[in-house]
Amino acid sequence: MKTFLRLAVMPLVLTFAMAAGLYVAAEGSFQNHFHGSISDHTPQASIHPMVIDSGFTLRQAIDTKDLNHVKRRLREAPICLWLRLEYDRGGKWTTEGTLLLRLSTDSKAWTTQVKSRQITTYFQPFCFEGSHAEEVFDRDTFLDLSVVEPGLKQVAMIALGPAKGPTHAVINGKPSEYAATYNFTANPGPSTKDGVVVAMVCLFTLALLLTVLMVLTRPPTVPKDNRPAGQPSRGEHA
Repeated sequence: MKTFLRLAVMPLVLTFAMAAGLYVAAEGSFQNHFHGSISDHTPQASIHPMVIDSGFTLRQAIDTKDLNHVKRRLREAPICLWLRLEYDRGGKWTTEGTLLLRLSTDSKAWTTQVKSRQITTYFQPFCFEGSHAEEVFDRDTFLDLSVVEPGLKQVAMIALGPAKGPTHAVINGKPSEYAATYNFTANPGPSTKDGVVVAMVCLFTLALLLTVLMVLTRPPTVPKDNRPAGQPSRGEHA
């Protein structure tokens, strides 16, 4: 029975535990874990936090120039912007509002929404369904950020940085000295190569765990008595 537990049940339990851990860590989906960076504008010399209430508006240009180096797989994938949005869960904020993000060019526009409770910390991705990254390449592209519901306070907070060149954000209709820092990515989802890498890492980790546990749970070996038949052991008397 012990041998069956070691050789059959233990690998199944470990496999299930690893799969459950990956599922929880990825929040039920690996879709947001395979982004490809297109244009990184996240460095911040300093941070200027600004609380987002109802009526707040931010409009800012997104740099989409000189991106011919981007791979075809990313060009055809949905656009995502990583923005530094936060929500003060450690304070007294209780608002349940909705942020509206709009990405637009002169000919197309896409929107996405996020609830206050969905905001994590630091940079997180906001993806625009139905878009393709190449649709904004070398076009004047703008991000608009606002609140869907009226009359709300402390819906979220955005961490801005000093503006560089033409990247000044227009906040509440007025030009600002700050700008939202962002990482422009595309999210094609996991490729065959990604799947193979994840599978190999999981199998290697499982093999290491099994090797260690098999050794730790191995039953102790009983030394054999190699004395000739009839020969008394030490301390015995004929």
